[in-house]
Amino acid sequence: DAALQLADVQAPLLAVLSTARASLGTPTLRAAALRAERDRLLRVIRDLLAGPVERVLGVLAWLAPATDTPDQLSLGPLTTLAPVEADGADQAARGETLAEIAASLAPDIRELAAHTDPAVRRAALRLLRLDATPETARAFAEALEDTDVGVRRTAMDAVGATQARLDP
Repeated sequence: DAALQLADVQAPLLAVLSTARASLGTPTLRAAALRAERDRLLRVIRDLLAGPVERVLGVLAWLAPATDTPDQLSLGPLTTLAPVEADGADQAARGETLAEIAASLAPDIRELAAHTDPAVRRAALRLLRLDATPETARAFAEALEDTDVGVRRTAMDAVGATQARLDP
């Protein structure tokens, strides 16, 4: 059941960030809370990415960019916990921390682009479009030769999206 898998993924991640919010005395996810728990959050995400396929797919879905921030890693429903009244500096700091988390996770996600399951490879490639690095370009090139047509199609889309970000 997809809802149960998502709950399995969200529970440890929510625990990390709820601890951060509580320690700062705020019900919302301010930049300081996210930064304070960045390393713990990365450890939890990496542990989940090493799990069974269903859990890996859940984490990759949880990390997928939100529609209103397509060029930024998301933290699933936690991204929506950003306070509406947050000032520009807090929003910018949150964006910077999310970018740091994305950069830290990029090698792990590139590794998943070669996973044995094509659904994992496709999900990883969709996230990698946020990482315009030579290493990711190599992962895209390899994916263009994949035996799964869906993986090849996703790689082509990711290359196009990455190129569009580099050449506005």
